[in-house]
Amino acid sequence: MYMKPDLPGLDALARSNQRDTRKEVKDVGLQRSRKDWRVQQKGGREQILIQALSKKIMNIKKGDKVKILAGKDKGKTGKVLQVFPARERASIEGINLLIKHLRPRRQGETGQRIEFPAPMNVSNLMLICSKCGKPTRVNHKITVSPDGKKKKFRTCKKCQGVID
Repeated sequence: MYMKPDLPGLDALARSNQRDTRKEVKDVGLQRSRKDWRVQQKGGREQILIQALSKKIMNIKKGDKVKILAGKDKGKTGKVLQVFPARERASIEGINLLIKHLRPRRQGETGQRIEFPAPMNVSNLMLICSKCGKPTRVNHKITVSPDGKKKKFRTCKKCQGVID
C-alpha cells in the first residue's frame, strides 16, 4: 500500500488553488534541493521508489572477474576495482579507459594526461565463475547454522559452485 510521505506545509499548499512555485513552497517553510522539489511535484511516490532502488542488491563485488557484454570493450574480461551500488556501476581494471587532461598548476610545470577506468553499468557486465571459468548469472542462497545464524552467499547458475 502506498503511503504519502509526511511533509508539513505541503497539504496547505495543495489545498490552495494557486500555482505551485518555489516561492510559495519557501513561504510555507519547505526548503529543499532541486531534486527533492521535482519529486514533491510528482506527489512523493517517486521519492519512495528512489530510496528502494538505492538499496538494490549487487551481484558483482570488488575483486570479481567479469566479462563485458556491451560497449566499446565488448568480449573483454577484467577484474572489478570499485563498485558503486547507489549508481549501479562498477569500475573494471583496463576496461572503458578514459583520458583526463590536467593543466599545469605551477609555472614551469607540464600538463598531464591521466588514463583511468570509468565506471560502467552493471547490466553490461557478467560475472565469471571462479570454479568453472564461464560467464554466469548469479544465484543467492541462504544457509542457517545450528546456532541460528543465517549466512548468505552467491552461487553459479551453471555449475552450482559457491562464488568467493
